[in-house]
Amino acid sequence: MMKSVVVFYSLDGGTRKAAEKIAERLQADIVELQPEKRIPGKGFFKYMVGGMQVKSGKKPALKPYVFQKDAYDLVILGTPIWASGYTPAMNTFLSENDISDRKIAVLTSSAGGDATQCLETMKKMLPNLVASVCLMDERRSEPAENDRKLEN
Repeated sequence: MMKSVVVFYSLDGGTRKAAEKIAERLQADIVELQPEKRIPGKGFFKYMVGGMQVKSGKKPALKPYVFQKDAYDLVILGTPIWASGYTPAMNTFLSENDISDRKIAVLTSSAGGDATQCLETMKKMLPNLVASVCLMDERRSEPAENDRKLEN
């Protein structure tokens, strides 16, 4: 049986909710990435700070987490899309862990932007990407639509 792990970052809880559903469904382990310094969670500064960090390639220090690559056949990465890219916390994780020899799936969540650029970037750096799903913020789409995507 394939052993899986869901590694995710979530600022507002949307990605966390989806990551937990996937982990439960696949009986996968789950690892939450948490930056030592939290990004503002509300208002204009949330978008400004997060977007600037994505565009500058920032790799913030993360709170300690346990991830043992060799224990897993499949690594599912969960990240919101910020400024058409994946989050700085995920950038740190990917720089600290060479998962290029694992099967990889990507879960993205978006408040309204297109996931294409983010997924293309991840495909280039993760040659073993076997699946991806992009969810929309439930405040802007039907929750049932996200549930259908996750089930598939």
